[in-house]
Amino acid sequence: MKQNELIKNVVFSILGIIALLWFWGFFLYATGFLLNFYVAKSIDSGPIRPVGFSLSLNSFLILIFGIQHSVMARKSFKKSLKKIVPDFFERSLYVLSANLALTAILAFWQPITIPIWSVQGAVLKSLIYIIFAVGCLLLVYSLMIIDHFEFIGLRQIYLHLRKKEYTPIEFKMPTIYKYIRHPMYLGTLIAFWATPEMTAGHLLLAMGMTVYTFVGVRFEEKDLSALYGSEYKQYMQSVGMLLPKIR
Repeated sequence: MKQNELIKNVVFSILGIIALLWFWGFFLYATGFLLNFYVAKSIDSGPIRPVGFSLSLNSFLILIFGIQHSVMARKSFKKSLKKIVPDFFERSLYVLSANLALTAILAFWQPITIPIWSVQGAVLKSLIYIIFAVGCLLLVYSLMIIDHFEFIGLRQIYLHLRKKEYTPIEFKMPTIYKYIRHPMYLGTLIAFWATPEMTAGHLLLAMGMTVYTFVGVRFEEKDLSALYGSEYKQYMQSVGMLLPKIR
């Protein structure tokens, strides 16, 4: 019995580490994917297929990601999932599934190269790249100053291995969270929209992820309000969702 438990712990620990490495690997590849830089397949590269086919497949890929992200975050789904996987692995499984859905977008995305806008000036292009970099850095910074390992699911696995009871992280508002409730989402949106060469395919992805962001925020804030109660509700009233409130 102890041997079986040991094997399970090793497997779950390895999967948790894979979730972490895959997450950051995806992030690094996605920067090149969005900017058409230094990657095998970018958002505007690859065979050009009929627009109807590309539009349908790309929309399907975005939809799959949205469904995965929304459904797996619901309490009813988590309750059913507990019958299959232990509580401490639920978050890592969520991250692994999200990584898979996002990787599918990178792998199967069909370019639709109809131009929407094209910035020609070198100075303006450089400025847009700087804005893109700011968005990426904001995403990373916002993640690292809360609890990166909690977000990925490794903290939950670690506590299980140490035979310690899991407790949610304390509600806190470090640095930028004092002014914006969801800086990670803001950084993500900046990265999707800040491009000097906007094509129809890129626009579809940016619009799809923007719609999901606002839908996902509503679900997430409902869960956070249930977890932290009046403290988080007061936070929502005093701090802007994606932009600082003018006081």
